[in-house]
Amino acid sequence: MSHPESLTNPHSAGHVIGGGRYSLHVPLGGGNHVWLAQDEVEQRLVTIRFFPSVLREDTRAWDALKRRALSVLAVQHANVCRAIDWYEAPGADDFLVTEYVEGQPLAPDVALPVANASTWEQLVPIASSIATALAALHEAGIVHHGVNPANVIATGSEAKLL
Repeated sequence: MSHPESLTNPHSAGHVIGGGRYSLHVPLGGGNHVWLAQDEVEQRLVTIRFFPSVLREDTRAWDALKRRALSVLAVQHANVCRAIDWYEAPGADDFLVTEYVEGQPLAPDVALPVANASTWEQLVPIASSIATALAALHEAGIVHHGVNPANVIATGSEAKLL
């Protein structure tokens, strides 16, 4: 879904975007391009990933990125972070809205519940979650291109792929 939007400074806490729907809270990383936000309509936390407008200069790469973002909207799987919407903002950064996944990334510099796992039985559900998420994406014709520990969130005994 596309929504024309003019953003003057989308990367600041309290800024409201998406036609008044989303209020930015705090940056989550990604070079100030990933934010925790409040969906004011659904009253839920979401994650917003901004794509700098300078990326549009390479139209072929931009079209591929946009196609991939739009195709992710159709994927519904328990172990895949759910994409909610794609916003186009002429003259500013476009952004993808996804569910907020609470948990810890499997990044090596973060203390994890799974880092101290003493048995394979504790790790198998995490690995299985990642495998089923990738299978769901591949079934939809999507190649992730960024599977790494920072893009996997441990949500207890399972995981979600961002």
